[in-house]
Amino acid sequence: MNPFVSLPSLLVSLVLVLSPLAAIAQGGVIDTHMGKHTGKHVHLVYRSGVGYNSIFQRVRLDGRIETANFTVPAGQVLVVTDVSWGRAAYSSTGSTAMLNLETYYGAAVVSLVFNSTLKLDENGIAAKHETLTSGILVGPNGSFGLSDTSYNPQFANIVAPTWVVLRGYLVLQRN
Repeated sequence: MNPFVSLPSLLVSLVLVLSPLAAIAQGGVIDTHMGKHTGKHVHLVYRSGVGYNSIFQRVRLDGRIETANFTVPAGQVLVVTDVSWGRAAYSSTGSTAMLNLETYYGAAVVSLVFNSTLKLDENGIAAKHETLTSGILVGPNGSFGLSDTSYNPQFANIVAPTWVVLRGYLVLQRN
């Protein structure tokens, strides 16, 4: 048995060990299980408002929440892969909660891109997590808003969510 390691196996071992370290040294850009760099993942939390006044803020990698409303950066597209949302109303027992998610470019609503409902339990609480197989695509300079259903009498027994979390990732825009 040869006590020396072969040169090719030594080189392969070095590459496997040093490649992640080189990525970290160049700004911490490591591919995740989804094949995306950590900086391309987007985690948004709903803070307040309806329509184009809705505030969705990005959660940074260190857990801090950015102060500005999230807008898709120029030249990129956001692919939303997961929506988690719920209602904790305590006074809305037996009601239905509805999430209508719209995309905006400035103050103009472009389209309703996601709709979901759930029935509140006897304590007025409900929550849901939905994985989107094909995703929701939002183009450069786009943002999200919750549609306001309070003006419509047909939604008299519908209550809005108290929390919404969107997860996805950014990709380069290609025409």
